[in-house]
Amino acid sequence: MRYCTKCGEQNPDEAKFCSKCGNQFMEETKSPSVNVASTQLPKYINVTMGILTALYVFMTIVWLTFAIESYKSYQGALRNANEYHPEEYYKHINPWNYVADTSARFDTTLCYTIVVFVTMLALGLLWHKKTKWAFYTYIIVAIISAIVAVAVALSSKWSSTFALGVLYPLGLMLIVIIFSFIKIKGQSLYGMLK
Repeated sequence: MRYCTKCGEQNPDEAKFCSKCGNQFMEETKSPSVNVASTQLPKYINVTMGILTALYVFMTIVWLTFAIESYKSYQGALRNANEYHPEEYYKHINPWNYVADTSARFDTTLCYTIVVFVTMLALGLLWHKKTKWAFYTYIIVAIISAIVAVAVALSSKWSSTFALGVLYPLGLMLIVIIFSFIKIKGQSLYGMLK
């Protein structure tokens, strides 16, 4: 039953006018229900993406620390080389070789820092926007970053960090791709992207 707002008379639900006073009933417009689940990712996806982002943050901090220490070593080596006197201390070791080594170490660690940081930002964009273009942006950035990291590792004299600098971000990228297409409870991350 619907009640008249003017006289309070009871009327059938399908009535458009009040049977007593003739007042016209306003049509009730049903507001479209918003599916909250469709605008939010399930908890397990948010937790996994949070863990992956934390791994990127951790690796960025590690490489940034290495880069800072390498830069300090490079500056120290440069000072020693500028004060180099062959007849005094370095009869068999050329200090400029150490300058080159520390410079290569700094360049490599700085590159790895930038690579991991940029890829982390791309993952954050995917997590925030939840769109397919953000997913493809992450993949493209991750692949380009991996190529740059490989090129730096192969050309650098300080290549002992190849596994950590290249395989780590590559491994995270593969985890994100695999996780995006695995169906859990009938849904995949990629399938939920707009």
